[in-house]
Amino acid sequence: MRTVNASMSTAIALGQVKVAELYTITLPDGTVHRYTSHDADIIWDAGSNTYTSFPIAREAVKYSNSFESDTVKVIMANISGALYSQVQENILEACQVSIRRILWDDTYAADKEIIIFLGWADISFDRKMLILDCRPLEDSLNIMVPRNTYEEPCTLELFGPVCSLTQSDYAYTSGATSGTNLTLIDAARGSVYTVDFDAGDETAPLAVNDTITGDIGAATAVVCHIVYKTATTGTIWYCEHVASGAVFVNNEVLSSGGNDVTVNGTPAADTVLYEMGELEMTSGDNSGFRRPIHLDAGTVITVMWPFPASIANTDTYKIYPGCDKQGATCRDRFGNVENFRGYVYIPKPEEVKM
Repeated sequence: MRTVNASMSTAIALGQVKVAELYTITLPDGTVHRYTSHDADIIWDAGSNTYTSFPIAREAVKYSNSFESDTVKVIMANISGALYSQVQENILEACQVSIRRILWDDTYAADKEIIIFLGWADISFDRKMLILDCRPLEDSLNIMVPRNTYEEPCTLELFGPVCSLTQSDYAYTSGATSGTNLTLIDAARGSVYTVDFDAGDETAPLAVNDTITGDIGAATAVVCHIVYKTATTGTIWYCEHVASGAVFVNNEVLSSGGNDVTVNGTPAADTVLYEMGELEMTSGDNSGFRRPIHLDAGTVITVMWPFPASIANTDTYKIYPGCDKQGATCRDRFGNVENFRGYVYIPKPEEVKM
């Protein structure tokens, strides 16, 4: 049975109860999120912590005097910011949840609060609704250790906080010439080519969406992706703008606003750069909608599920590259192998010799 402290009992007797609930979510790495279901932010605790007002609903805490565990379900709607990113990265799994009911006024005191639940949460996520199925502390013995699964593919979300890459840095921008609910056609963009380069400048590099012009035949193209491997060498991906002449040749100098690189080798078509990436519409009837990319075949981009409306001529868009979670892709396409979270050297079961 839970007891009520003296301050709370006195306030109830005098009819002066101003109750609010505080929710504290503590991640395994020590990060703390503080919220309240009150209609305004509350400053509380000895450390004057701010509890942000948030749309929170919860079921009644279920208590039991048998061997069943106390449980409560907490629902948080329209989450955003750091909390949203951490949900996407699965960082909230096995977080600790505290629910306190406080006798709220202008001054904090330890005897003005009671803990109505303290435990761990299983996380589920539906659109932007976070659902916490909370169980008591003793149920933490059922939490999988280690928290991260050891597997060959990377376990991180591309452009997530741990991956460390910024999605906007990789956005190729253009306009559609036609399309349907499932396809976007950009006849001007053409195919994607990849080629190594040297004599670049990492302090003033070519950038995505720069127009590059070759010194042989004056062919032009647009940079859609670039990775530096050293201070002067790397790999560039470009979209052809002139179908008959944009495939540059070995040792050709490509110039863009004073920044030059020299093609090092023969360019090759790259049909997988944007597969498993994302297409974002930035104008027209589908403006603001995003879809995963299923296939990128030259002038035609096919998404995994339809947009609400057909894509019209002049509708603008952004596309972002995809990642197949392999170590070579992380190294060669993004130059981000130091943040790779896969375990490529763990032998497969069928390869282990007894």
